[in-house]
Formats: sequence, structure tokens, C-alpha cells
Amino acid sequence: MKSTVECAIDTKHRDHASCLKTVQAVFTDKCKLDNIKRVLDLIAAPSAKFPVIEMKEDLGPHDTDTLACPLWDKVGTLIHEASHWLASTFDYWEYNVEKTKLFPVPPPRRPGAINGGWEHQFDELKEKSPKLLHKNADTWAIFAFYVFYRKFPDKLAFVPQPPTALPPAIKKISQERTIHVGRKPSRRISIS
Repeated sequence: MKSTVECAIDTKHRDHASCLKTVQAVFTDKCKLDNIKRVLDLIAAPSAKFPVIEMKEDLGPHDTDTLACPLWDKVGTLIHEASHWLASTFDYWEYNVEKTKLFPVPPPRRPGAINGGWEHQFDELKEKSPKLLHKNADTWAIFAFYVFYRKFPDKLAFVPQPPTALPPAIKKISQERTIHVGRKPSRRISIS
């Protein structure tokens, strides 16, 4: 991600046009590359300290309890959360009085606020406040996905569905140890 943004800024770089196109695909052509680089420098700084969390099988978007959460969802969740922790990004946005622009708001979510998540109202946020996308936490997970795969994730890729029944190898779910990455504690899965 960092090398892509640096390449997009460096007009003399041989891949400048391609890198700029990649950055603008996610952040729009109205983005300010310096703002994107500033946030990325905070997230990717060698001295950045993210709280140590125990990785669990079910770490994924919204701390779902799904056993089938793809690796990408786990990576995207960590990037999303790191952007909160290290760069003070936001999840929720409110309209101005004229309903022409959206502005970030800290939690808790207030009535009328939209969620800037990919599977929620990211497209609305991108349309109404393209210059502020660098302040949206999910934009960073989307950008990472786009840089790696050269395409946007499927809308449902970020919302895995919990299983309807436990696989046969899993007899019980234990809540003896929990972590808090988002709003709800994740569950530890015991295989017996």
C-alpha cells in the first residue's frame, strides 16, 4: 500500500500513472495524495504500536462468530482496526444541514448517521465526501484489497454469515476467554 501511494505521488516514477489509477480507484480523483500518505505513514510506521490481541479462528468483520471467515476478512479487519488505533479514522458519518456532504462522527452512532463500511454505505460516502475517504476506517481495508487483487471485494466478502450449525468436529463453544476488537467479545472455540 505504501509503495503504491509513494509511486502515485512521484510523478517521475515509471509506474506513476498505474499507481495513481490504483489510488484513485478507491479514494477517487478528488483525493489529496498528501492526506492519504499521512494516514498511511501512521498506520505503517515502524514505531507504530498496535495493542497485542490474541488471534482467534473467528476474528473477522464485526467480530463474527463464523468458522469460515476467509483469511482476507481477518487481514481487512486488522487493517481497519489499526487505522482506528493509529490514525483516528471513523466508521460513522453524518450529513451537513443541506444533505450535500458527509462528515465523520465519533462513536456512539447517532440516529441518522451512516456507516462508511464497504458492505454498508461506502458508495454513498464516496459520492458525497470523496475528499474525506482517508478518514474512513474501511477505506483502508478496501484499499489493501484493491492493491493486492486489483479489484474491489465482493460486497458480501466482508459480511460472512455465521454457520447454522457447528461442524461435527466441534462439540462446544466456550466463552472462558474473550477479547474485544470491536463492539462485542469474540468467542473461543473448543474442539473436543
